[in-house]
Amino acid sequence: MNYESTFIIVPNLASDKIDEIISKTVKTIEDSKGIVKLTQNLGCKKFSYPIKKFNEGVYIYIEMSACVETIKSIENFFKFNDLILRSLIIKSKKKTNNINKKPSIVEVKENESATKDNKIT
Repeated sequence: MNYESTFIIVPNLASDKIDEIISKTVKTIEDSKGIVKLTQNLGCKKFSYPIKKFNEGVYIYIEMSACVETIKSIENFFKFNDLILRSLIIKSKKKTNNINKKPSIVEVKENESATKDNKIT
């Protein structure tokens, strides 16, 4: 299964320490037979409200292919690491490009008749 994970690291760390946390996360995924497809450091962003007395944090995004056991081990890693403020792991769907898809004539006619029938008089 394909998954996406975003986690937030405390902002007052040196860049080498942030890289170390990212590499530990990747190692945890790979040790649990997962495959990391993409890793991005999205930078430091401000929060809408304080989280554990921090007003900002460093956002990290990872795309991976993993099984349930891998996800459980990553969740445990995030849970017991004090430098990670928040984390989220979700299943990702295949992304399709529907930009060039044009509606068929039948779809347009159905939409026009629906709007005619629903007019308030």
